[in-house]
Amino acid sequence: MALIKAPTGHEKKRAEYCVEWLQAQGIEEVLSDECTNVIVPWNIQSGKNNCMFMAHLDTVFSEETELMIKEKKGKWCCPGIGDDTANAAILLLLIKYVHEKVKKRSCGVWFVFDVGEEGLGNLAGSRKLMESYGNRLRWVTSFDLYTHHIYTSSVGSYRYRIVVKTKGGHSYLDFGNKSAVAEMAALIYELYGYQPVGAGHTTYNAGVISGGTSVNTIAQECSMLYEARSDEAEALVECENYLYETLKKRKTDDVQIECKKIGERPCMGVVDTEKIMRIAQKCSDLIEKVTGKRPAFGQASTDCNIPLAMGIPSLCIGLIEGAGAHTLEEWINPESLTKGFQIAVGVFETVTEEH
Repeated sequence: MALIKAPTGHEKKRAEYCVEWLQAQGIEEVLSDECTNVIVPWNIQSGKNNCMFMAHLDTVFSEETELMIKEKKGKWCCPGIGDDTANAAILLLLIKYVHEKVKKRSCGVWFVFDVGEEGLGNLAGSRKLMESYGNRLRWVTSFDLYTHHIYTSSVGSYRYRIVVKTKGGHSYLDFGNKSAVAEMAALIYELYGYQPVGAGHTTYNAGVISGGTSVNTIAQECSMLYEARSDEAEALVECENYLYETLKKRKTDDVQIECKKIGERPCMGVVDTEKIMRIAQKCSDLIEKVTGKRPAFGQASTDCNIPLAMGIPSLCIGLIEGAGAHTLEEWINPESLTKGFQIAVGVFETVTEEH
């Protein structure tokens, strides 16, 4: 799976691999939806007595990124191998195990390989799943990242594409004309002067900037991708208000600015946090028993954002040891894969037996 390229929005080949692998194990009911999520139902119950286990198929790396697994000092190194390929591979094995070894019980399960978790995917796969099955779920588990953290709450985000346009011109002959690049730089400087309010943790970032024509051209156009993140919904609104006010002030007859919101990940809604922490403690005990190390509790932006916003208790749990997510040097410890399978089985048992 690690060698099958799957940039966000282009997960089809990995999805097909999962379908073929599952069918080869004798699992007959393997579904797919319009988002390319791969869905395996097991023992589905009426009402809300069902759970979901998911791992995302996409990675942050483009089609041009070379994928090769290299072994270095006992580690397997490859872009995307830990986020989220190894967890997805373990989920495949968990599905095989459950279908072959586990007796039916009072709780039903949807096992899912979802899409659009990374970058500007805007959690498209998770959104579609919650739209389809959310009213029948009492719990969601996302297998993602590494065993040193269990994510018990969500971080929301707003994402924007901002474009600045000016007259531009020749760098010598038209010197003095407004430059889109210079205007964008001034805008970013002003945006970074924002002081977040409230008790939550709020951040902002200009992540990608592009524009200009040549070294001797006054740029006519410049664009950037900008985001705000927070664990408080109100703080995101405040950040957005500051952004819009700043853009309004910087617009002139010589400077046009366009802004479009291109992504929104929600913060937590009203949810049973006591249940989340009770199961998180059990999963933490399990991980410590298997690995010898106790994971810390934290908050992150994951597929769980969508169910948590809907009030569905959820946890994001990593199954493997590794580091370097979103870098070309990403690695996992292959010895942790067997332990990861043990953890996955234990989490399955814990969640499906919880009432």
